[in-house]
Amino acid sequence: MKAKYELTLVLPANNEKLTTEIKKLVKDFVTKSKGKIVKEESWGIKELAYPIQKQTQGLYEFYLLELDTQAQPKLHRLLNLQEGLLRYLFVRV
Repeated sequence: MKAKYELTLVLPANNEKLTTEIKKLVKDFVTKSKGKIVKEESWGIKELAYPIQKQTQGLYEFYLLELDTQAQPKLHRLLNLQEGLLRYLFVRV
């Protein structure tokens, strides 16, 4: 059964290599699990409310995904293993 999800990533603002890797990781996971990226937006660099891993700014990336419900926990696990990722929010719409 497919469901829609919103995924918001907060990445270090000054690390383009990590940003590219994590964006590719998300896209590869979605295609591998036969899902679809409905919408992808970059919200740009914003000040963080408090420092996270000594970072005061974060690059926000937003995705609207259509995934199988069994793929959702796998994506959670995959994102939890990413060391450079500051924060993420993954919710069902």
